[in-house]
Amino acid sequence: MGNFYAHIYPGSIFIAFGFWWFLNTLRTYYKQGYHKHQNAFVPLVEPGVKIVVCVVGSLVECNSAHWLLFGPNGEGEKANDWQHFTMYNLFAVTGILDIMSHKYGELTRQVSHLSYSVAFFLESSLFFLHLHNRTILDTQCHMLLFYSGVGAALALLVVLAKPGSLIATLFYQSLVILHGAWFCEAGFILLSPFQDSVWESDNGHHAMLAAVFFVWTYVFIVMLMGGISIIFYQSSSHIGRSIRGSRANGVELATLLDSDS
Repeated sequence: MGNFYAHIYPGSIFIAFGFWWFLNTLRTYYKQGYHKHQNAFVPLVEPGVKIVVCVVGSLVECNSAHWLLFGPNGEGEKANDWQHFTMYNLFAVTGILDIMSHKYGELTRQVSHLSYSVAFFLESSLFFLHLHNRTILDTQCHMLLFYSGVGAALALLVVLAKPGSLIATLFYQSLVILHGAWFCEAGFILLSPFQDSVWESDNGHHAMLAAVFFVWTYVFIVMLMGGISIIFYQSSSHIGRSIRGSRANGVELATLLDSDS
């Protein structure tokens, strides 16, 4: 479904999950020593939500294509819808594997991580092969989606090889957020709901500006993630000092009680 909302919907999903993974990574990294309990509903809610939003997207694309791969005369003008349909189902499979990983252990969890990488790679391949009869600006926007998707796929392979690497984890999460943000920006550039859009589809200079916006977007995402990381660090340090102070006061109180007795 090649319209504005078909870009905003998946873009919002990528942004939401990217930030969700990022915040959970920070919570685990900074507060593991102080909050060792885990919220039991999170492992099942996350993949469940993922499956639901992907199924909704798939159904919308099928409805847009009228549930037909080819038109009455054999034309394939609905190929765009079926490519979007395939994208949603790739990530729905990762949700199923997420549920299995929580039930069957570490090996399945590694397969789940690998499935994310494969999903991003195949989705990016769809965008690379999504350029038939496209304008200069349209091609540029889709190629930038391709780059961010392939980057996320490769970063996920690094995370799979080095599961304890915080830098690799934050890098792939930043690329997932970038992928979603550029989905939304591409919707505004190519299919703006505003009548006074300044973007010209066959203007090479506008295609260059799209690349500039892509880079600015990633810089902003990195700065935002850095700021949030500092907030987590400061809050965790404060909590750590409070806990250590409480323990020290408890020891002093116990010592006084022993001396009095």
